[in-house]
Amino acid sequence: MATTGTQKASDSTQVQKQKAKILDVSSAQQDLPSTDNLAPKVEKINSLSLAANQDAYRVNDSIEIIVNMQTEIEPDGVQFVILYDPQLLTNVGLEPINNFGSFIINEVDEQAGKIKAMLLRDPQETVAVNTNQPLLKITAQAVKAGKLSLTFDQEKTKIAAAAGQDVLKNVTNLTVDVN
Repeated sequence: MATTGTQKASDSTQVQKQKAKILDVSSAQQDLPSTDNLAPKVEKINSLSLAANQDAYRVNDSIEIIVNMQTEIEPDGVQFVILYDPQLLTNVGLEPINNFGSFIINEVDEQAGKIKAMLLRDPQETVAVNTNQPLLKITAQAVKAGKLSLTFDQEKTKIAAAAGQDVLKNVTNLTVDVN
């Protein structure tokens, strides 16, 4: 079936009307009140740290590292990415040891030297504040001598509380010797 110039103009008019409706909705959304007042602003006062079970290791030793959270505000969730040199560690395993919430991401990319984890608190749970909360045990094997560093990727590491506000103040990375 052939299209006429009148039909093309009509189709173009319909498209223009649909675009106008979308723009009307977008501008209406811009007029919505701010959600900033739904939860009071909180300070960034929680922290994450890494702690090893030894100060130094030998090649082929088993390594155990704990991810800890120091909390002064009840967290809603925690996410972190830890980077390490994949030439120094192998057989990296993760074992949740948290006493609240559930891990929804808990994975290792051994080729990239990356550990990703995300933990969400059940809304009915309460978390003790002003305490050190162990979250995750990292186990691995040292395969090469050198300075082994595990560092939090600060762009991808957060502690959420008070309606999703990031309350992470600082992180403590870990460096140990492998001889």
